[in-house]
Amino acid sequence: MSFVLTSEELVEITGRKQRGKQIEQLIRMKIPYELNAIGKPIVVRQWIESRYYSQSSHKQSESARTNLIRRMTTGEL
Repeated sequence: MSFVLTSEELVEITGRKQRGKQIEQLIRMKIPYELNAIGKPIVVRQWIESRYYSQSSHKQSESARTNLIRRMTTGEL
């Protein structure tokens, strides 16, 4: 597992394929990121996991994913 989100995971989390749109969505979602040398947003996996997955659970369950999707669709994020 990588230290940062993959390109596919970044698309999944933001719902966007274009870099500029990904950055806009990351800002809206208040997800910290850095730009690499080619301008690609880089998001640290541990930050996402600590925010969206229960601290008491050691496995990344479907309920955590469901919670993330619910929060995204209700505009909470």
